[in-house]
Amino acid sequence: MGPCRICRKGECKQLFDFGSQPVSHRFLEAGEEDETHPMALGQCSACGVPQLMEPMPADSMNPRFDWIKFNEPESHLEDTARMIRSLDGITKDSRILGISKHDKPLLSQLSREGFNRLDQISEENDLGLSQSNASEALVQSYLNLETAASILARKGPFEIVAVRRLLEHAFDVSALLGALKSLLVPGGSLVLEVPDCEGPFDQVDVSSLWEEHVSYFTEASLERSLGLNELETVEKQTFPYPGENALVFIAKDCENHSQWRVDQPSEAELTRASAFVESTEKLRKELLEVFETYVSRGGKIAILGAGHRSCTFLNLLGIGKLLEFVVDDDPNKHSLHMPGCRLPIRKSSSLVDEGISLCLLAINPQSEAGFMNGQEEFNRRGGKFLSISPDSPHALRIGSIAEQVAIK
Repeated sequence: MGPCRICRKGECKQLFDFGSQPVSHRFLEAGEEDETHPMALGQCSACGVPQLMEPMPADSMNPRFDWIKFNEPESHLEDTARMIRSLDGITKDSRILGISKHDKPLLSQLSREGFNRLDQISEENDLGLSQSNASEALVQSYLNLETAASILARKGPFEIVAVRRLLEHAFDVSALLGALKSLLVPGGSLVLEVPDCEGPFDQVDVSSLWEEHVSYFTEASLERSLGLNELETVEKQTFPYPGENALVFIAKDCENHSQWRVDQPSEAELTRASAFVESTEKLRKELLEVFETYVSRGGKIAILGAGHRSCTFLNLLGIGKLLEFVVDDDPNKHSLHMPGCRLPIRKSSSLVDEGISLCLLAINPQSEAGFMNGQEEFNRRGGKFLSISPDSPHALRIGSIAEQVAIK
């Protein structure tokens, strides 16, 4: 057990130890040594937020290659801009600050709508980061009360501070929120966006666990976490996306700290993470048993998508040893190997060239049909596709994987 890094009010109890795990985007050259760190999932009894017991070092999570990009959903940004416009006292002349690279699309949306006093933190000039492609882990580690005070001295306070897709990466959420609050004018607002873990945990999406995501919020636990840090939620909205929804919250410093009260987590919140861990273990045992049988009978397995989702799925479940390779048509990744399981990364034509009979899909479910339909020869030979995404129509189903793989 250890103190909660989100609310600092409760103790974080360990739920499961996943052992040593790699950094999922640190692709390996042939013969290169892997870098691994302990990874365990816990949960705080006060705020209810599942979280990594110990984050991996921030420097380790910085991308090795400048071609590595992480795209976040953006189709809801017009709605986020509407939420900002509806706030009392906000005009086109209000000063708005973006914190990370994920805030730039929101600032662009606000600019198109006529907001004219927009600013963006410079990772180099404001935070002192020398890396050109700094990870969110590095950004959050450099953004503290000291650097915030320096930014405030140069830029002055803001009516709005936008923080998209950063809070879940924070090693100390409470400290980060304190630094962000210090950049606001009195009565100013934080606009926060995080991924929603409720669906992925309930559906046992193992790939939703990622070493870069230290905290796993739901709508209820995010509001409680903000409240425990003396921030009042004034508006919130959930935007649905495949895999995980986007939670957008607008919060202000609460007016009367001495009378501020926060509700306790519900039973459903406190048991969600432990149920997820229990089901993950069931999935692991079933996959190992079924795939070992499948391979022993001459089946050959590959997985599509050389990204953090496939890396997490293969390494946390320990099934990488049963696969032949990883498929990805990004030429930057060819000749490299996946972290942890060390599977080679090859182009999609290898499915047919090397006689693969089962291809797991670790891509956006909306892209699955296009890829499968394009594999005419693989399909003609009787190749089978199954998805690691629980919301896919081709999803692996706990308790039925042998039937899906056609083992009798």
